[in-house]
Amino acid sequence: MKKDTLTSLLDFFAGLFVGIALACGGLCFFIFSDLGLVVALFFSLFVFGLFSFFALLAKSMAALLKESRQSRI
Repeated sequence: MKKDTLTSLLDFFAGLFVGIALACGGLCFFIFSDLGLVVALFFSLFVFGLFSFFALLAKSMAALLKESRQSRI
């Protein structure tokens, strides 16, 4: 697999994980709102944080694989 293809794939998954984090975080809040505000906020932030972590991981790996023409420090 070429490097450009891999970076494009990682960028795609980063966007996908951000979308999942936002959608599922909001949905978890409404699903678990019957159990109480604290429980709903906990599950919502947990799901949002989990998928945001994977999005940041994929985006940082894509940024490391991209060739930079600037000199590195």
